[in-house]
This record gives sequence, C-alpha cells and structure tokens, in this order.
Amino acid sequence: MKTRAASLASQTYLAFLLVHLSVAFVVLFASGCATPVGVKHLDEQAAHRELNANVLSTGKPSDYSTQLLERSALTERFKTDPSALKKV
Repeated sequence: MKTRAASLASQTYLAFLLVHLSVAFVVLFASGCATPVGVKHLDEQAAHRELNANVLSTGKPSDYSTQLLERSALTERFKTDPSALKKV
C-alpha cells in the first residue's frame, strides 16, 4: 500500500506533467496557425522593373539566369570571371 507522501508525490508529478504537456500542445498548435509568408506591396512600375530585371538594368543576373547558373554549378565561376562563361 502506498504511503500518503508517495501518493501526493505521484499526483504532483502527474499535475506537473499535465501542465507541461498542455503548454507544449498550445505552443505547437499556435505556431501552426502563424502565417509562413510575408507580402510586400509594390506599385505597377516597381513590379514591372523587378519582374523584367536583367544584368543590363540591375548589374546582376536575373532570377532565371541565377537558377541556370546554380543548376549548371557555374555560380562561383560566374562570380570570379563572368566573361569566361560566354564561351561555354
């Protein structure tokens, strides 16, 4: 038969565990409801400039060109000697 102190300790531990599990559940649930993306409003001209940006207008490769460089493993080479890639 359990002693009264052991029974009280067991109840205290269960209460402690229940509180911590409840807090963990609320934190996990609340973080799942957060918006994962942000939105930046642009006027038409700024959006057009950003969508049509290229190396001539901005001095850096477009997003599409950057993707091609990444796929071809040529990003580092482009950074060190961009003119060499014209021959590739």
